[in-house]
Amino acid sequence: MATKTEVLRNSQAEDLVENLNALEIKDSASSTVIIEFTGVSFGSASSGTVSATSTPHSGSASGGGDADTARLYDAAGTTGEEITGLTVGETGSGADIELDNTNINSGQQVEITSIDVTEPANTQ
Repeated sequence: MATKTEVLRNSQAEDLVENLNALEIKDSASSTVIIEFTGVSFGSASSGTVSATSTPHSGSASGGGDADTARLYDAAGTTGEEITGLTVGETGSGADIELDNTNINSGQQVEITSIDVTEPANTQ
């Protein structure tokens, strides 16, 4: 198995999220969108991980359920780029997307505490 340098991982992580500016958080049981955020932007990568620097930190849920998965995508729909299958957990869980609470009711304010995308060191 080959290993990528940190410089390459950082470059790939930044390229990966370059056009991604929206986030959908979905229910684990039905894959229904619970809440959607736009205006997401990312900073420079470090150790292969790029973190959101400018996110809408809170919003009102349009649906209810247990947040489990998420996707980042191009809100304009012009590039067709997206990352699906991101994990969602509570703050400190180590999930790709961390929220203040993952059990969400319709109309509830939801706060994003972090969004991280990591480019792995190993290739297969």
